[in-house]
Amino acid sequence: MGRAYARSKLALLMVSRSWAERLASSGVTLNVVHPGLVATELVRERGLPGLAWKLLAPFSLTPEQGAQTPLYACLSPEMAGKTGLYLKRRQPAKPNPLVENQALVGRVVASTERLLETK
Repeated sequence: MGRAYARSKLALLMVSRSWAERLASSGVTLNVVHPGLVATELVRERGLPGLAWKLLAPFSLTPEQGAQTPLYACLSPEMAGKTGLYLKRRQPAKPNPLVENQALVGRVVASTERLLETK
């Protein structure tokens, strides 16, 4: 699950930044947030993965704490007009370097748009 989750988040970041560029002159802003490690019921696995998540629980954010960065991105006057950012702890953060690989981004965006086409 971990690898697929990480790849899906990377693809989300790539597609979101691409759309933020496309929409920049429209007044629409689009940013991606990383809420942090939040203690939710998302992972309900047994065995070693489940044990690992239980051991991480004391170091995890509460759902309320995890909501702070997404709420900041949506509601803060400081974010007005800012687009194409990746935010962690209410601050712009450097994303995975693969986000700068324009050839890869182009392929991911094109694949995503093909998957989203309506017939």
